[in-house]
Amino acid sequence: MDKWEYKTISANLLQDSELNKLGQQGWEMAGMSDSSNGSRIAVMKRKLPSSPTQAVQKTKPVQTPNINDDFGITF
Repeated sequence: MDKWEYKTISANLLQDSELNKLGQQGWEMAGMSDSSNGSRIAVMKRKLPSSPTQAVQKTKPVQTPNINDDFGITF
């Protein structure tokens, strides 16, 4: 069974160059969501290595503003 890791990022400020960098790091867009304040959230996923001995490549986080949803969760 495949295992995945996920991250959420603000899609309002996302540029093609940032998407291309994420794609090169193995991330793909899994979906989009609108937050209560009108901003868009992109849900990204990438497959975890199947072997525990394989190292997960560390990625530099994409800088995004903090966004609060209706439940008080900060993205």
